[in-house]
Amino acid sequence: MSLVAFDVSKDILEGFDGSSKLKIANTPTEIGRMLKRYPSDWSFILEPTSIYHLELAERAYKAGHTVYLVNPRAMSKFRESRSFRAKTDEIDAECLHVFGTKHVDDLRAWSPLAADVEALRRALKQYHKLTQQRVRLVQIMGKSILQEFGAALDALTALVDKIEDEAIAAAKRVDEDYFKRLLAAPGFGNYSACAFTYLFKSRNFETPDAARAFIGMDLKVKDSGKKMGKRCLTKCGDSMLRHAAGCAGRGLLNSKYGREKNLELKAQKREGPARMMIAGAKLVRIAFALHSSGQPFDPTKFKWRLDAKT
Repeated sequence: MSLVAFDVSKDILEGFDGSSKLKIANTPTEIGRMLKRYPSDWSFILEPTSIYHLELAERAYKAGHTVYLVNPRAMSKFRESRSFRAKTDEIDAECLHVFGTKHVDDLRAWSPLAADVEALRRALKQYHKLTQQRVRLVQIMGKSILQEFGAALDALTALVDKIEDEAIAAAKRVDEDYFKRLLAAPGFGNYSACAFTYLFKSRNFETPDAARAFIGMDLKVKDSGKKMGKRCLTKCGDSMLRHAAGCAGRGLLNSKYGREKNLELKAQKREGPARMMIAGAKLVRIAFALHSSGQPFDPTKFKWRLDAKT
């Protein structure tokens, strides 16, 4: 397969196509000029960096190229396994090319999201980041921020509320019926319902476990011989979606459907974050069922049994 790999930054794209190196500005003009060098049967492999890879990915896709995105965590481990002794953008492009030529058959081709789904994704990302920063400010400065910077904090809160409204509007444009069915299920609020609408309308999952794995809520198992290692989440996925699942999980644990299970988990000495993730995993299954069946939440069918390895 003919393959060109690019390491992406805000201003510069460093590439390698197996024989020659490329260094171009990350601008539409430079990307368009570069794409003319490669026939449509060439594939592009990129390591996503914030939103800076999207210009190249979308233009390459529209030009008829197959585009692959590689998880940065996987690339980091691969680079270590190949004993690269330095890390530069140029070396990263060469390493990415080596990875692509050997493992491209294991990758899934990328395609751009629909406009409404992309708008929902961006609003959710902004909401997640801003709420994190607001919480950090309050935790770091305590009451002093309320006394000295109350107006600024109020403005930040208003901005967060505005972006939440934008996310809700985007979720309703994507699938208003599914969004409302999520809100009617226990645990879900506006934020988590928007996030799960994005999750299940942006990709097709065959099973709820596949959706859990996609957002990094599958269990990391480290067993050897008679030793059974501690279970924890792999976190190989979108942190925003995991956060939304955890928020929804907290809502489920506080509802009439989850109070008994919450007490059971407390008796097992499970900490609060672990209980939230366990409940979040249950809600992934509920959201998957609501999506695949097209039916509203049915309280009479609600059952919650923990896996032995949970």
